[in-house]
Amino acid sequence: MPLPNENTFALWVRNIEHVGVHKISSVIEAELSSRTCNCSIEERLEHIEKILPKIINRLQEMRDECMESGINPDFSIDEDGYYTKHNTNESKYLNKINQLSSTEFEIFCTKILQELGGEAVTVGGKNDGGVDFSAKKFKLSRFMPDWCSISVIGQAKNKRSDNKVCLNELRTFVGGSIFRINNPSDPLYKDSILKPVVFAYWITTSFEPSASDYAKQMGIWALNGLGIASLGIECKIEI
Repeated sequence: MPLPNENTFALWVRNIEHVGVHKISSVIEAELSSRTCNCSIEERLEHIEKILPKIINRLQEMRDECMESGINPDFSIDEDGYYTKHNTNESKYLNKINQLSSTEFEIFCTKILQELGGEAVTVGGKNDGGVDFSAKKFKLSRFMPDWCSISVIGQAKNKRSDNKVCLNELRTFVGGSIFRINNPSDPLYKDSILKPVVFAYWITTSFEPSASDYAKQMGIWALNGLGIASLGIECKIEI
């Protein structure tokens, strides 16, 4: 087996389950020792020393990706080559979320928006056009007038753990939402042309890569399972 690159090494470190401080080079050496590797101990140690800065950089990228996705990272790293695994509650909290029915999950999402300061309601039901919750009058300041306050329109999906959201699902949601906020007879009609509207897509599983890329390109507030769990904990929503 050839010696792995920094991506594989970083994944090995991320798979650590024990809470506490771990020396990255020691973790990798232990993993390599347990696998078939056609090289000497000296060659392994030399390779690890050479590639360690790249491994640390890749782990930092993984941490940044978590934060970008709205997930509270369960680890931290330092430039000296130490990885700290933290004890977080997101996984346990997500397990509770997964016990909710579809309607209960929509209400859960509505409560989050209420806690964040919006006037939120649950919209889901027949002919909802893919919109399950909405909120209005988010303000950056108490001096911000209602006519330019921020609105949120979103879909909530409580899926099985093996069911990821695909690109077409996001596109369908965006199309239906745009139609609703531009329909004068719809309760979600955006009555001011320039009033900002945030499209949110919150799920209990994860997004396929193409869907995740699309969300970033379109500016969709996309939260996966751990992301919605992090937000629920931050907002102190009881389940």
